[in-house]
Amino acid sequence: MRRFKDSDGEEWDAVVGRSSWGGVYLLFIPVEGGPVRQMALEAQEVREAERMLVGADDGELVRLLTRSDLRQP
Repeated sequence: MRRFKDSDGEEWDAVVGRSSWGGVYLLFIPVEGGPVRQMALEAQEVREAERMLVGADDGELVRLLTRSDLRQP
Protein backbone atom coordinates (compact mmCIF):
# COMPACT_ATOMS: atom_id res chain seq x y z
CA MET A 1 0.00 0.00 0.00
CA ARG A 2 1.14 3.53 -0.73
CA ARG A 3 -0.36 6.77 0.53
CA PHE A 4 -0.08 9.86 -1.66
CA LYS A 5 -1.74 13.23 -2.25
CA ASP A 6 -3.47 14.19 -5.46
CA SER A 7 -3.17 17.57 -7.16
CA ASP A 8 -5.90 18.95 -4.85
CA GLY A 9 -4.04 17.84 -1.73
CA GLU A 10 -6.45 14.97 -0.96
CA GLU A 11 -4.88 11.79 0.41
CA TRP A 12 -5.35 8.41 -1.24
CA ASP A 13 -4.20 4.87 -0.51
CA ALA A 14 -3.10 2.89 -3.56
CA VAL A 15 -3.45 -0.89 -3.15
CA VAL A 16 -2.87 -3.77 -5.55
CA GLY A 17 -5.82 -6.12 -5.99
CA ARG A 18 -6.85 -9.08 -8.10
CA SER A 19 -10.21 -9.68 -9.71
CA SER A 20 -12.02 -13.00 -9.58
CA TRP A 21 -11.11 -13.64 -13.24
CA GLY A 22 -7.39 -13.04 -12.61
CA GLY A 23 -6.90 -9.44 -13.71
CA VAL A 24 -4.55 -7.28 -11.63
CA TYR A 25 -5.81 -3.86 -10.56
CA LEU A 26 -4.60 -0.82 -8.73
CA LEU A 27 -7.27 0.38 -6.32
CA PHE A 28 -7.39 4.01 -5.19
CA ILE A 29 -9.11 4.47 -1.84
CA PRO A 30 -9.73 8.03 -0.59
CA VAL A 31 -8.52 8.39 3.01
CA GLU A 32 -11.36 10.76 3.95
CA GLY A 33 -14.00 8.49 2.44
CA GLY A 34 -15.74 8.55 -0.89
CA PRO A 35 -15.90 6.36 -3.96
CA VAL A 36 -13.08 3.91 -4.66
CA ARG A 37 -11.42 4.08 -8.06
CA GLN A 38 -9.62 1.35 -9.97
CA MET A 39 -7.32 0.84 -12.90
CA ALA A 40 -6.44 -2.39 -14.69
CA LEU A 41 -2.70 -3.02 -14.83
CA GLU A 42 -0.72 -4.88 -17.46
CA ALA A 43 1.04 -6.90 -14.75
CA GLN A 44 0.60 -10.67 -14.95
CA GLU A 45 1.13 -11.24 -11.23
CA VAL A 46 0.32 -9.39 -8.03
CA ARG A 47 4.02 -9.34 -7.06
CA GLU A 48 4.90 -7.59 -10.31
CA ALA A 49 2.21 -4.97 -9.65
CA GLU A 50 3.41 -4.50 -6.06
CA ARG A 51 6.96 -3.84 -7.31
CA MET A 52 5.55 -1.26 -9.73
CA LEU A 53 3.63 0.39 -6.89
CA VAL A 54 6.72 0.57 -4.65
CA GLY A 55 8.80 2.01 -7.51
CA ALA A 56 6.27 4.65 -8.62
CA ASP A 57 6.68 8.21 -7.42
CA ASP A 58 3.71 10.29 -6.26
CA GLY A 59 3.47 12.04 -9.64
CA GLU A 60 3.03 8.71 -11.42
CA LEU A 61 0.35 7.66 -8.92
CA VAL A 62 -1.53 10.92 -9.53
CA ARG A 63 -1.36 10.29 -13.30
CA LEU A 64 -2.73 6.77 -12.81
CA LEU A 65 -5.47 8.09 -10.53
CA THR A 66 -6.61 10.55 -13.19
CA ARG A 67 -6.88 7.68 -15.70
CA SER A 68 -8.76 5.39 -13.29
CA ASP A 69 -12.47 4.53 -13.31
CA LEU A 70 -14.98 4.41 -10.49
CA ARG A 71 -15.06 0.92 -9.02
CA GLN A 72 -18.39 -0.79 -9.53
CA PRO A 73 -19.85 -2.50 -6.43
